[in-house]
Amino acid sequence: MHLSDIAGPWLALHEALGLGAPIADETHYEQMLTVVGQLFDAVAADPIA
Repeated sequence: MHLSDIAGPWLALHEALGLGAPIADETHYEQMLTVVGQLFDAVAADPIA
């Protein structure tokens, strides 16, 4: 896998979630915690990971 393989999806995720921006307020903080929790759950459920 090369960086070019994930660049497009990463940019889309970045723009959709605002991952590169500082956390602006409590609501944004809660949203980011939800995203991180979902990512951890997805990785834990993947037997290949």
